[in-house]
Amino acid sequence: MKYFIFQQGKLHLLCVLAIFCLLGKAVAVGTLQADTFVLSQSQPDTAIDIRSYTATFNDSSRGYSIEKIVHQYFLSPRNFHDLPWINSHVHDFWLRISIFNPGVQRDDIYWYVGYPDHAYFYSLQPDGSYRLAASAGLMEKGSGWNKWNRFAFLLHLPANTTSVFYLHIINIYDIENPLYSRLYAADTWNQFAEQQNLLYAPISRWVFFITGLLFIIGVLALIGYGKTREPMYGLIGLFSLAMILYFFAKLAAYPYQFSLFASLPVLQYVFDISGPLLCFYLPFAAFSKNLVSIYFSSKWIIKSFQFALLLIVLFIGAQWIFMFTGHYRAARILYILFFYASLTPIVVFLWWLHPRRKNKAIKYFLLGAWILFLTSILSFHAGLLLPANQISYGMQMFSFKILMVGSVCALVSFLLSAAYHERRVQTETIIRQQKSIQEMSRQIQKLSTDLQQLEQISADKKHQLESVTKELNELRRMKLEAEYQLKLNELELKAIRAQMNPHFIFNCLNSIQLFIMQKHDELAQEYLSDFSLLIRQTLEMSRLNFVSLEEEIQYLQTYLRLEKMRFEERMDYEIRIDPEIDPDRTEIPTMLLQPYVENAVKHGINHPRHKGRIIIHFEEKEDVLVCNVEDNGIGIKRTREMGMDNFRKHLMAGMELSKMRAEWINKIFHTEIRIEIIDKEEKLGDVSGTLVRIWVPQT
Repeated sequence: MKYFIFQQGKLHLLCVLAIFCLLGKAVAVGTLQADTFVLSQSQPDTAIDIRSYTATFNDSSRGYSIEKIVHQYFLSPRNFHDLPWINSHVHDFWLRISIFNPGVQRDDIYWYVGYPDHAYFYSLQPDGSYRLAASAGLMEKGSGWNKWNRFAFLLHLPANTTSVFYLHIINIYDIENPLYSRLYAADTWNQFAEQQNLLYAPISRWVFFITGLLFIIGVLALIGYGKTREPMYGLIGLFSLAMILYFFAKLAAYPYQFSLFASLPVLQYVFDISGPLLCFYLPFAAFSKNLVSIYFSSKWIIKSFQFALLLIVLFIGAQWIFMFTGHYRAARILYILFFYASLTPIVVFLWWLHPRRKNKAIKYFLLGAWILFLTSILSFHAGLLLPANQISYGMQMFSFKILMVGSVCALVSFLLSAAYHERRVQTETIIRQQKSIQEMSRQIQKLSTDLQQLEQISADKKHQLESVTKELNELRRMKLEAEYQLKLNELELKAIRAQMNPHFIFNCLNSIQLFIMQKHDELAQEYLSDFSLLIRQTLEMSRLNFVSLEEEIQYLQTYLRLEKMRFEERMDYEIRIDPEIDPDRTEIPTMLLQPYVENAVKHGINHPRHKGRIIIHFEEKEDVLVCNVEDNGIGIKRTREMGMDNFRKHLMAGMELSKMRAEWINKIFHTEIRIEIIDKEEKLGDVSGTLVRIWVPQT
């Protein structure tokens, strides 16, 4: 009896221990595993939420493989959330679903859990083991519909069988996307994918539109840098490129949209976290430093910006170290701390610049800086303006659009600031050149006075100082050549433009004198008025590279009127313009035609048989202005036979200068001006004269 009581007590003790063990298992494992989901015989038109049938297992040690996980206890549904949440560390967990197909044939259905960073889907193989059947993830390579459709895992469900599937999810990014557990029929999934594409298509159009504007701004800035070598333009070009990369990195996070980083998706996360520092703060600080170093000589301000640039680079390096080691949350917190710490220095700097806004370059810089500053703050805190239940992709799109619009407006202002700075630099350069020329003129005048005095002295001592006078004259010539050589290259183009035929001026003055001597006062006054108008037009047009066709025609008419008054009935001229040409909107290089018209005048009146006639005809062929200058003179061949080369020497020099100008304009403005001179007698036989054709592209 004692033995029986002892055995009974021992049995009770074992039962109690078993109960405690079960309770320990319940504490360690949690609630019971999820039930098996029974598939309906009819295909549903909407998604089936099976979160209550999805068991989870958190792999905090990150050491479980599929062979080990199938033997582990899975907990009741957890980890699911409909809104993005903060992920402070690597979230490694497994999902398991058990589905029973009561039908008489195999059924296929899609399992969708959202958009994790990495997802590995395992299904049962014929040999009874589980193997990796598919993988997907935002950090996996791929682009377009193929990448996003991989997030729907195809489940093959044999008839009248319970099938178990495992999904290994690893989220390492600091913001974890919503996590679901839904089943979709094939047609339903295609409808869902199309809806996702349509939902985020507007933000894609926004990004492409804004990046297109940024690209145009960057191209304009690089063109300005290529012409002026001004660092401000180069920094704006880099600024626009950095913004384009940042906005495309943000776009890649939206389902079924274009991804610039499809082959290396980790860059999308790098630009998302360190993008504000790398793409906004760093180029803005470099641009501000360049502006301050130009207009202010304060060393402590320049050193402050050098320190700020170094600090930004250090923060970016620290962020990359954190991201390389998987601590994305720490990298984002580092940016948040920098954001709030930089608010006060930025406001102080902009407020310090405010009294100096009379300078237009600083004024437009301030405008762009304030726009970028305020829109970045509004974009950063956009979530505070929306209800808590709306803080999702809608809030992200809203803040994203604010930042994109502000970025474009800011870069336009910065581009205007650089343009006004360049304009100011050019104005100061012109002023310095004018002062230098004036100083040179005074020196030359003084030197001339000294030389005159020396000449007076040398006249008294001509025989004794003849050698000395020669040396002084040689020194004078060498000094003048040395002084003018410095300005020769800069004034070469203006010299070519401003060069006028001295024979023409001499003939004009003789004609005026003849009219006065013959008491033709009105003709003399009219001739003198046109001559002064021609001189004034020459001086005004010599400062321009291009003028309108209307202005060029007026210039040629003034010249031809003078020649007509001088030669009277010996010459006639006509200027024709095709009706489809708008003279006010058509451009032509300044005074390009004048040497050829002058050549036509000289040789058009030398024909012994008939009166000289000059026809100037303008026509347009495929966006190319064709200028024809035709005369009925003796032609090039007969001129050479008659020994008139010396007579044509100056005219040929003028045409050669026009040809050189055309070649120079082609190189500078990347155009294709062509000049062709035709002897009509060689081409047409019985018709004498010369035809000059000049092609001037208008695009």
